[in-house]
Amino acid sequence: MPPWLKVIAHFNPLSYIIDGMRFLMVGTASTYSLPIGYVVLTIASIVLVAIGGRLYKRIII
Repeated sequence: MPPWLKVIAHFNPLSYIIDGMRFLMVGTASTYSLPIGYVVLTIASIVLVAIGGRLYKRIII
């Protein structure tokens, strides 16, 4: 993977989801540790729910 694409992959929550699924299926995580993946996915979920909540209020009003 080119270096610039590695930087993008570190900020993409999908990378952590795939790594967690790989751990569940094969038993080894390739790049990221699972606790870091849980933290990243939790933060991404909180941010996206907050954005969705703010946008939903604007649609109703």
